[in-house]
Amino acid sequence: MLQKHYSLVVAEYVVNLILSDERVEGLDGCVECYQNGREQGFQIRLWDSEPYGTKAVFIAQQRTSDAILVAYGTYAMQSISEDAYRNAECASTPHDAVDLFFAAVEHLKAKEKANAA
Repeated sequence: MLQKHYSLVVAEYVVNLILSDERVEGLDGCVECYQNGREQGFQIRLWDSEPYGTKAVFIAQQRTSDAILVAYGTYAMQSISEDAYRNAECASTPHDAVDLFFAAVEHLKAKEKANAA
């Protein structure tokens, strides 16, 4: 029987929670898959002042545990960006991962605003 990779199932569940959360209102972007070895997940690319969005939040099950990785940084076409790994946190539940996602979005917005000033 064919199955989705478990890390992808976990990440998809978190993304679905994010998409149904009222805090997503007003965010523009797109959801894309990414793979980094055994780490399978999604990146939510955020449209910002750049034409195609240069910032992203990455969501996957952490490679060495059951924790859910939420990282944010520069958009990467096929894998997670290096700077995102420096801005990574792990959540123990999908709902905690959703909160980390929205905290990451706020951090990215603040950083863009500071860079524009």
